[in-house]
Amino acid sequence: MAPSWQTPARRPGRLRAAGDAVPCDRAHGPHRQRRPVRRSSSGNGADALPGAARAGQPGAPPRRRGGGARAARAGDRAQPALLGSDPGGGALAGLARAVLGRRRLRGDPRRLRGDARGPDGRAHGAQAHRPGLDPRAPGRRRRPAPGRAGPRLRGHRGDLRHGVRGVVPARQRAGIVELLRPGRLTRLARKGLFGHYRQFAGMTEEEVNAGLREEAAQRRARELARLEPLDLSRTTWPDYPHPAIVNAITFAARRGLHRYLDRSSSELRSELAHRHRVAEARIVVGDGAAQLLSAAAAALLEPGDELVTPWPSYPLYPTAARRARGQAVPVAGFGVAPVLTAVNDRTRLVAVCNPNDPTGELLDVAALRALLEALPERVIVLLDEALRDFVDAEERDAALALLEDFPRLLVFRTFSKAWGLAGLRCGYALGGPGAEPLLEQLAPALGVNELAQAGALEALRTVAGAVDRRAAALAARRTVLAGALRERGLTAPPSQANVVWLAAPGPRGAAELAARLQRSGILVQPGAGVGAPDHVRITVPHRDEDLERLLRALDAAAVG
Repeated sequence: MAPSWQTPARRPGRLRAAGDAVPCDRAHGPHRQRRPVRRSSSGNGADALPGAARAGQPGAPPRRRGGGARAARAGDRAQPALLGSDPGGGALAGLARAVLGRRRLRGDPRRLRGDARGPDGRAHGAQAHRPGLDPRAPGRRRRPAPGRAGPRLRGHRGDLRHGVRGVVPARQRAGIVELLRPGRLTRLARKGLFGHYRQFAGMTEEEVNAGLREEAAQRRARELARLEPLDLSRTTWPDYPHPAIVNAITFAARRGLHRYLDRSSSELRSELAHRHRVAEARIVVGDGAAQLLSAAAAALLEPGDELVTPWPSYPLYPTAARRARGQAVPVAGFGVAPVLTAVNDRTRLVAVCNPNDPTGELLDVAALRALLEALPERVIVLLDEALRDFVDAEERDAALALLEDFPRLLVFRTFSKAWGLAGLRCGYALGGPGAEPLLEQLAPALGVNELAQAGALEALRTVAGAVDRRAAALAARRTVLAGALRERGLTAPPSQANVVWLAAPGPRGAAELAARLQRSGILVQPGAGVGAPDHVRITVPHRDEDLERLLRALDAAAVG
């Protein structure tokens, strides 16, 4: 007897209906649960659909009319000309999609290959179940379009009327109807067009042209009156850095931010040693001259030691002395004699800003040599040459020659002023023979930022000549400014920096002068912060037009 899972003999003349159970045979393989397998009928559906009734038979649905235009009825309103020709039998939903689909929103229907969704957000068409795709980019595969394909009709759900969605919200229909009245738009256009030209009625051509020229002159005067403030309160260079420096910093950022930097700044120190003709071991690089000066004060001052400095000068010196638990001794005047009179047994450091900020005064090499020779052996001189690049009275590196004769001298310089790289915070210090151990103490514990190293190194290699030219041009404008101040009866000491120290007599003379200049769009630095309320520090403009603007503002301030 054949096993129960084998197919029995088929009886002739009997057809199996669609959906009947078919026992499993060997061709289909044994079913695990010994259940009969049902075969689906032909087609994609699981079961056969009942056949549609033919035309003329009972139950047949009525035929639909063609998609032609509907005959006009009594009471219908003609479509306004503003909306174009009558769409005829077109559905209002299609018009709503055409109007709302013009909005440049995320998921704009025009970004899709096909019309995947209707205006009501429902899927239709053969492409409804495919992902919406943007047009193929050149040489690239198709990309999925962001957002949904619908024209954002969800907000019009409240305007649904008998299965047709309204294009204009109800709250706006009254205004639209008023606007579309016959002749309304024409009257508005005629009023605006004729109203413009009616003002010229009865005027000759010369009168019309004169009026137009006057209006143009007024517009030009208003534009010229909108001048940007001119900031002359800072000692940094105002121009953008050279593109080569920016490229070097960008390359260093892409190449090495994932690894630790060069803590010793060996490449930058080597370039500086070649530039200044000193040994590489006698140079240290830090986070600006201010960081190196503070580190020197912290390394050399003991509690109770004094730091002597001419005053007014750079405000960092007293701050560095207090942080090192020392005492700052400001000396009125800028020269060798005032400093020597303030030196005593507790003096450990003498800080000299040369040229001085804010007065611009300079101690030449002969005066510095006399000061070093007169100081006791225990006193170390911190020579801050942050503004040295603007000096034209002597060579830029004239003071560096003193390092060979005076090991107690430390010279500090920066890339923040004439080099225009204040944002990098990069500076360096030079010492004499035997100063190597002290210089190692001044270096930052973890080194200088690698981006700052890359920018400073590229500046030395690329824009050194440009820095020399800008310093020479500024020195020429400084001479012009000094002569113009003397002609106006204003007092300022001779300056070798990029600033002038302008006297403003009176207890509030500096503040009043600064306020008057500010009303003219000029920003300056009052001297009250360094104990000189009767002086104003003005940075020498780096352009000729800015220099003329400063002189005009000074004349206006003198008038009051």
